[in-house]
Amino acid sequence: MIERPEVGMWAGIGTLGALADDGRFLDALGIPSIWCGEQQEAMVAAGVLAATVTRAAIGTAIAQITRPPALLALGATTLQVLTDNRFRLGLGLGGAGVDRWMGIPSVRRAQRFIEYVRAFRACMRASRSHPVTFEGEFYQIRGYGVMTEHTAPTPPVWVAASGPLMLQAAGEVGDGVLLINMFPPAYFRNTARALVERGARRAGRHPSEIKIGFTRYVAVDSDRATARERMRSTLARSAMADYHQNVLTLAGYGREAAAIRGATEQGDVTAARAAVSDELLDAVALAGTADDVRRGIAAYAEIADLVLLHTANTGLTPAEGDAHNRAVAEAVAG
Repeated sequence: MIERPEVGMWAGIGTLGALADDGRFLDALGIPSIWCGEQQEAMVAAGVLAATVTRAAIGTAIAQITRPPALLALGATTLQVLTDNRFRLGLGLGGAGVDRWMGIPSVRRAQRFIEYVRAFRACMRASRSHPVTFEGEFYQIRGYGVMTEHTAPTPPVWVAASGPLMLQAAGEVGDGVLLINMFPPAYFRNTARALVERGARRAGRHPSEIKIGFTRYVAVDSDRATARERMRSTLARSAMADYHQNVLTLAGYGREAAAIRGATEQGDVTAARAAVSDELLDAVALAGTADDVRRGIAAYAEIADLVLLHTANTGLTPAEGDAHNRAVAEAVAG
């Protein structure tokens, strides 16, 4: 058994210049993988990191399947070239509102996701001399050949998942599954792992082929109580998302999730924070001293290949958030 899983970190959210600075800092500390999401355009943000990070893997957590598969393949090829094949594609559906924003029919989303990944991989195999045609229910690609001289290996696809259908989709087409921020480990052990394995077997794959990643909010402070109160603020805000409400209900924390939503909708921030019980906080987050957080990460060794950390900066100024990001990185590096 390994001592602990790989530790990845989100680069700080801010300007693209700040993203580059944070990437350089994390890379110099030896953080194995550095990730960005759609807080900026994910592929552009990954390109900024790819141009500044020389050792760590670069990942998207997550890019949403709103780009045409061929366009995503072109971007992934470019990032593979920039990173010497260190790019990881974290891919997901996004919230229900994303389809409306992008003008995409919000039907049979998990099935569309599975076909999207297959179409993307087909496009990654294309070349000028060997164009690709893909005929699916949702995607039809005819005669796609890459528009540059570059070709690159298909990056590993990490599937963002929370509900039963996407967990099975991760097993069917993912190289890894990224379990969302408020996904309790006990729920993975007792229920979700079997869903991932069901999807893998349906596709004729062995479940061991799929790596497991947990995304975790993290707060570090020399005073344990300060870190935990900061985490309560972050979890109370995050729990408002429909997908977090759903997974918490499935995992047995429906009462807490409903209380957080009710208090927030009433404008009672104090009550929303108080609704984040110690049990819930310990189940879905890492908060405390540096030693507490390191022990918390090590506890995932038996079930996870990756723990992807997202610093809990609710209520902090940008300067305070940057300082907290770096304190977390220094606590978990090495």
